[in-house]
Amino acid sequence: MKAKIRKHTIVTRSLEESSMRQGIYDVPVFIALIKHERNRVDRDGKEFALTIFQTEGLGTWNSVEIIAQIKKCIRTIDEVGWLDEKNIGVLLPATTMDGGHRFARRVIGHELLAGGAKPAIPFRVYSYPRHWIST
Repeated sequence: MKAKIRKHTIVTRSLEESSMRQGIYDVPVFIALIKHERNRVDRDGKEFALTIFQTEGLGTWNSVEIIAQIKKCIRTIDEVGWLDEKNIGVLLPATTMDGGHRFARRVIGHELLAGGAKPAIPFRVYSYPRHWIST
């Protein structure tokens, strides 16, 4: 039994390490997590939000700083990953669209409260199943 647990731990750790870029999930893994959450919501009738932060053209911001801000605000059940080269997504299970907007404002507010004078990070919020993007 210990050998099976050890093997599972090693495989899981190597999967996580190989699927991370800048400490968040890469595109294929993050898309799979979103699909998994959609299936879960379809079964139990709940809802989730997807908040997307733009990382391009932000002047003094860079993606490492945005990721750090996001990580200060997420819960243990939330997932963070790349949607493409220019957008970071945050999957917020059991969260409404309004909750997704509150989360985004909290991420941006952390920088403002820290005395930063950086411009706001553009973001979009979708919720499933009500306000979803076509896939």
